[in-house]
Amino acid sequence: MKRLLYPTLTVAGVMSFGMGQAIADPLYIGAYGGSTEKAMKEKIIPAFLENHDAEVIYVPGNSTDTLAKLQAQAGNQELDVVLMDDGPMYQAINLGFCSPLSGMKSLDDVYDVARFSNDNAVGIGLVATGFAYNAEMFKRNGWAPPSSWQDLADKKFEGKLVVPSISNTYGLHTLVMAARLNGGGENNI
Repeated sequence: MKRLLYPTLTVAGVMSFGMGQAIADPLYIGAYGGSTEKAMKEKIIPAFLENHDAEVIYVPGNSTDTLAKLQAQAGNQELDVVLMDDGPMYQAINLGFCSPLSGMKSLDDVYDVARFSNDNAVGIGLVATGFAYNAEMFKRNGWAPPSSWQDLADKKFEGKLVVPSISNTYGLHTLVMAARLNGGGENNI
């Protein structure tokens, strides 16, 4: 392992550590694509580079892609900083990819709910999972808005639902709720 792995920290927070220092090796960041990648490349990384003599290599991917990269690189980590959803992050911790963040003064400023056990990772946001629906379409069809997960099993929604992949938090939450509705749960999908 080249360096300690600092998962789920905001990159700006990690990058402000040791301001003005030169970083000999490239700093590899594994994080989300899309708008996160754009913000990192246009705002956060340039601000970091104003204070550091470094090369930053951004490796985009969803959380499960990033976890797979960590597993493929086991024993010879290339990724130095990663941002992942909480489920894959717990897996990364359990697989030993995350070093404790002990001694970092900035941890005192982190809400308890955002601190993973043993301070092996820090959350950067909270997510709530729920339904979004087209109110106009529901009104036009005389349908009541969905009020429970069970409502989604109604035949009238067949072919009309969009559920994200279980490779992200929203899709995984939907899978767990479907399991619970059918007598299962997290340990019995």
